[in-house]
Amino acid sequence: INISREYRSGDGAWPEDVEGVSMTYSQIVSGQDLHRRNVSKERTLVIMDEMHHLGDHKSWGEAAKEAFEPAAFRIHMSGTPWRRVGSIPWIQYGTNKECIADFNYAYTESLIDDVNCDVFFPKYGGRAEWSFDGEIKTASFEEELSLEDSSRRRRTFLHPTKSNFIGEAIRNANRTLSEIRDQGQNRAGGLVLAIDIEHANKIADVMALTLGTRPPVIVSDDPNSSTMINRFKKNNDRWIVAVKMISEGVDIPRLRVLIYATTTTTRLFFQQAVGRVIRGSEPPACVYIYEDHQLLIWARMIKNMRAEA
Repeated sequence: INISREYRSGDGAWPEDVEGVSMTYSQIVSGQDLHRRNVSKERTLVIMDEMHHLGDHKSWGEAAKEAFEPAAFRIHMSGTPWRRVGSIPWIQYGTNKECIADFNYAYTESLIDDVNCDVFFPKYGGRAEWSFDGEIKTASFEEELSLEDSSRRRRTFLHPTKSNFIGEAIRNANRTLSEIRDQGQNRAGGLVLAIDIEHANKIADVMALTLGTRPPVIVSDDPNSSTMINRFKKNNDRWIVAVKMISEGVDIPRLRVLIYATTTTTRLFFQQAVGRVIRGSEPPACVYIYEDHQLLIWARMIKNMRAEA
């Protein structure tokens, strides 16, 4: 299908020498009346990918509804589970505010079809000790804490030098990566997801001391980030460290090992992160996690899907 990627709303009518156009959600906002006229001229199929992003900005959802309501056919796709948020048109929601899909292709089906591979979750526990307002606190992940102290416990556990987790996870994950490479996936790579830029660079420093090579650090503020990601896709480097940049929408099929070293514990982010290392049928994938209660729930959910396959 001949799709124009160069079309912009300022061009007016869709070009006649192609069968379709692609555009961003922000482009829809800038030309919603124009696009409504275009889809009304003839029977049109509109495909909206990663549709959950229509909830990022209320105007995006409203513009999409105005522009594409007259379309003869619409397919709304997302690899991310989401609750009712923002203004997402055409979606049905259940009583628990989760979207109801007409068709669901989950991890179980992808394993049966050899689209994705098995994933395992090595876990790290222990006790964390931190100081706040002059008071020293200590707790394991089995203990219930306030939201504030839970956050402090996670940050303490993920400290690159004051905690054993990062160092042990790096050594064990790198050993796992070597085993996967020895089994035939000689370009298999590893990803570390960090909290922020400072945290990512400290982890990269620890990896340089532990492994002898400092991995590239990918952050959204770096104008060279896309170039660095593309370079990692093509080369044989073992590791890359990122702050959210590779958690969604980036396809690096050779990734097989993940160190989950971020404090974000939502289902959406965790599932997106795991999705980076399970692509392709060659097993295994390994995700190193700390024993936060929420992460254990999401990991168990994915393992149950694997069992059903």
